[in-house]
Amino acid sequence: MMKNNMMDKIKVRAYDFVEDRMRYDVGAVEFNMHDGTISGVAFNFDFDKHFDDMKNNQFDQKLEFYDANCADIMFSTTQQDVEGNEIYEGDIVKKQDSINGSIKYFIVENDEYQGGFRPMSLDELGYNSSLYYVVGNIYENKELLDKVTYL
Repeated sequence: MMKNNMMDKIKVRAYDFVEDRMRYDVGAVEFNMHDGTISGVAFNFDFDKHFDDMKNNQFDQKLEFYDANCADIMFSTTQQDVEGNEIYEGDIVKKQDSINGSIKYFIVENDEYQGGFRPMSLDELGYNSSLYYVVGNIYENKELLDKVTYL
């Protein structure tokens, strides 16, 4: 069985606009060679099974291929919150200020200028993922969007 080490390290989820739900069964993400944008996504795709199937000339996976416009792809920050929950782009996290006790809510976003995720990439300014709680995400918990503090 062939192992794809890159996929072992990258965790991806997608909000499926067709089925109106968050999906963690993203098996493949297709990128446009010319501009690097995401052009497609495949759900229910298992790389290990695919390579085994190729060897045996059996292709019985029920793949679901979608155009990128049908799903919002969100990458993991590779960090966890206080309770050990994986933190992804699009998550809404809350943090309680240790000095005045105020609670702030943030949306985790890719920050290409700082080479990471906001607010996760701002550790030097006191933003540490171990102080955050994932309380929802931008699609399934829209009621939290009014509480969000923008950096």
